[in-house]
Amino acid sequence: MTQSTSTDTPASAPPTPKPKSTSARAAATVGLIAGVFSGLFVVLAFPPVGFFWASWAIGVPPTVLAWWLSERAMGGKRAHAAALLALGMGTLPSWLYLHAFMANVTSVGYPLHQLYMAFWVVLYTFLAARVFRRRSIPAWALGIALAVLWTGVEYLRAEVFLGGYGFFLAGHPTIDFWTMLPMANPASTLGLFFISFLTVLPAMGIVASWRARNPRAALAALALTALGSLIGMLNAPKTYDIPVRLAMVQTNLPQDNKIGWATFERLRDLTRWLALSGEASSFKPDLIAWPETMFPGEYLDASARRVQEREGIAYSVRVPEGLLNSAEPPPSRVPATYFAQRLLDLQRSLNIPMIVGGIGVENLRYSPRTNAQGQVVGVLPAFDAKYNSAFLIQRGEVSSDRYDKVRLTSFGEMIPVAWRFPAVQQWLVNLGAQGLAFDLTSGARATKFAIPVTGGSQSINVITPICFEMTFPDTCRWLANQTQGQLIVNLSNDGWFGDKPVGRRAHLTVCRWRAAELGIPIARSVNTGISALIDHRGAVVKMGVDPQPGSSAAESERVEGVLTGVLTISGETGRSTIYAKVGDVWGWICLFAGAGLSLWPLRRKAAPTTNTSAAA
Repeated sequence: MTQSTSTDTPASAPPTPKPKSTSARAAATVGLIAGVFSGLFVVLAFPPVGFFWASWAIGVPPTVLAWWLSERAMGGKRAHAAALLALGMGTLPSWLYLHAFMANVTSVGYPLHQLYMAFWVVLYTFLAARVFRRRSIPAWALGIALAVLWTGVEYLRAEVFLGGYGFFLAGHPTIDFWTMLPMANPASTLGLFFISFLTVLPAMGIVASWRARNPRAALAALALTALGSLIGMLNAPKTYDIPVRLAMVQTNLPQDNKIGWATFERLRDLTRWLALSGEASSFKPDLIAWPETMFPGEYLDASARRVQEREGIAYSVRVPEGLLNSAEPPPSRVPATYFAQRLLDLQRSLNIPMIVGGIGVENLRYSPRTNAQGQVVGVLPAFDAKYNSAFLIQRGEVSSDRYDKVRLTSFGEMIPVAWRFPAVQQWLVNLGAQGLAFDLTSGARATKFAIPVTGGSQSINVITPICFEMTFPDTCRWLANQTQGQLIVNLSNDGWFGDKPVGRRAHLTVCRWRAAELGIPIARSVNTGISALIDHRGAVVKMGVDPQPGSSAAESERVEGVLTGVLTISGETGRSTIYAKVGDVWGWICLFAGAGLSLWPLRRKAAPTTNTSAAA
């Protein structure tokens, strides 16, 4: 009997649907919308608007776009590129607004910097799309992975790439939220970048749950956020019981005036600021401070002044027409040391220590300056090094220990990489910001100033990070650890921000985070404002200059005056917080983990194999 056999084809799994592709135009539209909303949340979160809750949503638009790209634009490289390009373009209006002050400083650098800022949002989105495609990440952990990636990209921008730019980070606007809470700030344990992680984490978890149609990712993110919010409690309690009376002089010298600071204007400003310091003495402060580089003379160093005296260096005084209102005209020439001598005389009469921002030099010397005919028409100064410095004046003398700024501002005081070649650096400066001279040298050591307080019965260690050094957590941490600092006096020149309030308020916000991280109070003396007193938790105790007679409230910006008040510091020295001990370990973890999650090759699906067997 012949038996018929039938061959049945085994049932196979239904084919996986390919991701839907989309046109480049549609992708660009979606990317543009995401960019506009991303930028809008940044503007809303930061002062002067200051809706800090908007910072929790800053990462949502680019993250949703990354999800959309991973699902719809796979294989469509043109659509993918169009969406990312449009995303960056969509963020530009917000960056142009937030950095509007740069337009008056560098017409070339202003638009280039905004493209630079847009790049980081694009980079995060590109990498996040790869994270969405990585199927090995458990669904519940996807939101955490995205928050790690976001924080890693922020850390790369703020601390690593081209010297770092630490403004407008996701965690910055939340400082008021954390200071309202009764518990210790988590930044005191793992720093600002952990705050950025906690800020974006809940929204990332919600997006991940939305994608998975499962609440586990959101619940995991919220649970980790709640747990992370408590880690500040790991710090040992510390007593703050030493009151320090402070007087911060706030000058109001526009930056364009400072660049072309004529001798007559220097004399006029010196007289006014000496008068402000004299008025401040009525508060009986333990310390008076002047802002960054606001000493109107050339040099405060004793050695430099001796050279000027020996060489007979003097300035001609030309009074602009219509400005001579005094019955006694100023002298036609003043010795170069005149400015320093008047300041020293005032300090001696007040008998109050003063910290003053000025220019420090090493090995000052002069050589003849000749005209085209070879005639000597003046002298030219030269030195081995020039610094942005803070000087301590006590008992009518300038202390031999000065602080020289150790971390120069990228593109403000030096150009990364190009600084190694001074001629190339100056050529680039002339191209982008004519009139500026990038001739400063970085300081090499941490310096502390011992300031007597409580009637001279004890002294405290004061450190003086200058201007943008406050935007670098690792720099402030290093200074505090090296000196056992108990009080930070931040000297700054925020005249660069012109009439735009955004930059000044953002700078103040950044400073508040340094106080929270290190557990060290901060006093700010700032040209054009905002001078402030900040406690060890990052809360503003007082800001703006004291009200003048007839004024009902203190003014904070673009006004001269004195800010007086009391900060309570700790008598305990050493590394006062866990963050002071471990530094930005969380930033580095997120940087490397984010790189691994996004850049490690995606696992390719194995090609199907066909097994054939012969039956006899």
